[in-house]
Amino acid sequence: MMNNQELETTVRLRLDLAVLIINDWAYGMIRWKQALDNFADFGMTIGNLDFVAYTQSCGAHGNRVAPLRTLSLGLMRRLSLPAVSIL
Repeated sequence: MMNNQELETTVRLRLDLAVLIINDWAYGMIRWKQALDNFADFGMTIGNLDFVAYTQSCGAHGNRVAPLRTLSLGLMRRLSLPAVSIL
């Protein structure tokens, strides 16, 4: 996450929104852009972020899912879509 204003706005406006966070333990897009511009890889890794606790601290509901099958079923349920098979 680049900043938390989006989550705060979503909660404040009571928007029905599902957000999927894929954690790469870094500022991945910034790191990629800096690498393209030949800047040193410095200060781009992050750690010890608990996105579920962060989400809950903003007044939203957060879940942590690991296996792809669990992720798919959770998203389908959250979005009220029929379940699909993942190979």
